[in-house]
Amino acid sequence: MYFESRFRLDFFIIIINVMFYTSCSDDDAPVASNGGGTSEVTFTDIDGNVYHEVKIGNQIWMKENLKTTRYRNGVDITTNLSSVDWQSNITGACADYNNDPPITVVYGKLYNWYAVANPLGLCPVNWHVPSDSEWTELANYLGGDSIAGGKLKEIGVSHWATPNTNATNSSGFAGLPGGYRLPTGAYYNIYAVGFWWSATQDSLTGAYFRSLNSSNDDLFRNSYKETYGFSVRCVKD
Repeated sequence: MYFESRFRLDFFIIIINVMFYTSCSDDDAPVASNGGGTSEVTFTDIDGNVYHEVKIGNQIWMKENLKTTRYRNGVDITTNLSSVDWQSNITGACADYNNDPPITVVYGKLYNWYAVANPLGLCPVNWHVPSDSEWTELANYLGGDSIAGGKLKEIGVSHWATPNTNATNSSGFAGLPGGYRLPTGAYYNIYAVGFWWSATQDSLTGAYFRSLNSSNDDLFRNSYKETYGFSVRCVKD
């Protein structure tokens, strides 16, 4: 009788535990703050590279850095330029950081601003390079330039150099530090900083960009020469 009663009690406890744990659904999981979140919606560029969408406020951004080697109509973007040729080039061009294609798989390509401005279109169909005002809209939605950077950076130090200050990626943007290419053709600061072009020209020889840095949580705005090589993120039309 004792063992029969004990068996019934143990069985009852097991049933209660099963009912409790199965009642917990995915709805109880935490969600990204600031309205950011990655959807399962994907799209491709002209080369077939796959990207994910992320909605931040009223904007839909590309979650990865652009990797295309062609404009949206299929025309090749000039690439594989030596440092000397990069310096003298005044047409659209792209590069793999340090001429190392495996880096591009994670961090994307670096483009000069002539590629950004080319009317053939750098981003996939229904997407475009964000204007300076669209970058400002993103920053304002995330609380302003002084704190937006932390919300845009991928967390951890798998792809960022330490300390990756205040990185939360609460927006879902997953910003990565692809470094940059100087007008001289030299490459610098991969893992430490990421630079992204805007589509807005500042002067006859410069254009606005935004950058993220491992050592702070700013979203920095400035303008540099169009002959720099920066990463590109696209925003949906």
